Amino acid sequence: MLIRKPSYYDGFACLAGACPDTCCAAWEAVVDEKSLARYQALPGTIGRTVRDALTVDGDGDACFRLAEGRCALLRGDGLCALQAELGEEALCQVCREHPRFIESFGAFREASLAASCPEAARLTLAWDGRFTEAVTDEPEEDCEDVDGALLAALLPCRERLFGLLRDRSHPVGARMAAALGYAGALQERLDLGDVAGLSQTAPPPAPPAGTAGERLETARALFRVLGTLEILSPEWKALLDEAAGALADMSEDTYAVRRRDFVRARLGREAEYENFAVYLLYRWFLKADFDGDVYGKVSFAALSLLALQELGALTLAREGRFTQDGQLRLVGLWCKEQEHCDENLAALAQAAYDEPLFGPETLGRALNI
Repeated sequence: MLIRKPSYYDGFACLAGACPDTCCAAWEAVVDEKSLARYQALPGTIGRTVRDALTVDGDGDACFRLAEGRCALLRGDGLCALQAELGEEALCQVCREHPRFIESFGAFREASLAASCPEAARLTLAWDGRFTEAVTDEPEEDCEDVDGALLAALLPCRERLFGLLRDRSHPVGARMAAALGYAGALQERLDLGDVAGLSQTAPPPAPPAGTAGERLETARALFRVLGTLEILSPEWKALLDEAAGALADMSEDTYAVRRRDFVRARLGREAEYENFAVYLLYRWFLKADFDGDVYGKVSFAALSLLALQELGALTLAREGRFTQDGQLRLVGLWCKEQEHCDENLAALAQAAYDEPLFGPETLGRALNI
């Protein structure tokens, strides 16, 4: 079995109580059956504490309930009461593995770290761009939902997308615009049933640079869409409302000045956006093998970059600076709200087709400003 992962994957270590955020908030951790049986049999005070923290969600799954938005087992010092008492091996599967995610494609697996975790986000933005591969003695898995022919065609396409995003002879917005155009061409060919021809698809010329007005209208459309999605945290809701309000009242001239100031403030840090875009395509692009939606996967990366840049510009205008910590906070919030919500991912993928400003040409022009 081939295992592929980003070069920073094995260097990850949970920050525990020193973490500026916590994965034990905003969502309920589903407990696997094996762990649930162990918790039901736990003796003493810790057993009663754990059982008191358990509840059942709307899907009928056992999970740890939230108390004021945080896991009922989370102590005031930011540590898990269960882990502090019995060690990491006592955690349920999702708590033990997070933020690690593994996707199986039959002949190989790909591991990633969810950038909703502050430490994973830090490692992602500082990434050297390399992947590591190792072959284990495990047999290939029988994944009935994997389309082997389509998967084989998508792999070189993803490598080409990586190459477009890593081409530092162009600004990162222009690179993302080129990737969007390529994804649109791939989707057209795939819609015609030409799987074999996907890898021969040539990236079309990148769209010309858009105007500040075009980008402003596209940003407004994005935040309108985001306002209709499921929202997990009050912090994200407040940020969305602030951004949408600021963009709605902003003139094109004011927007152009704010955009110029932000570009200056982030000089030397374009690699952060490059790494984030590559991370998103690494994590999500091959899932097009399951639903045939190539363009939706790439547009998600493009909209993610647009959202991060607009929120970064908002932070700069409000605080007079845009720091690395601020960037990490935005990345973590975005990923927590979007990547961990299937409904939001589906809605953003659909918006790539329903919203005219999110098409390859129009969104590409807005990015390539």
